[in-house]
Amino acid sequence: MSKIVRWPRPNGQTFEFELYPIGTHFKEVPGIYILCRLLSTGWEPVYLGQAVNLNQRVGVGLPHHHAYSRSTSKGATHICVMQVHIAMERDNIERELCAHLRPHVNQKLVS
Repeated sequence: MSKIVRWPRPNGQTFEFELYPIGTHFKEVPGIYILCRLLSTGWEPVYLGQAVNLNQRVGVGLPHHHAYSRSTSKGATHICVMQVHIAMERDNIERELCAHLRPHVNQKLVS
């Protein structure tokens, strides 16, 4: 059973993600993912993105991800995932969380 990590939103609410170690294979479903590392204060986002197929992007496909090496060099050890089936909703969540959480490796969408 996976652990739940709650990532804060600007409005005070949270998004609930399931936490897994890097190397986990996922269902072939769309969603949002956060490569993260554990600090003494809790989980910290390193890279955030979205995928039409979580397994192809951050499961079996993670070693080929353009941000994989940089994320692991910044300490990422785990992946948080949240299934989101509607593309427009994934876009909105990705933008909101990137702007609010400001992951270290993300270059676009962080304003």
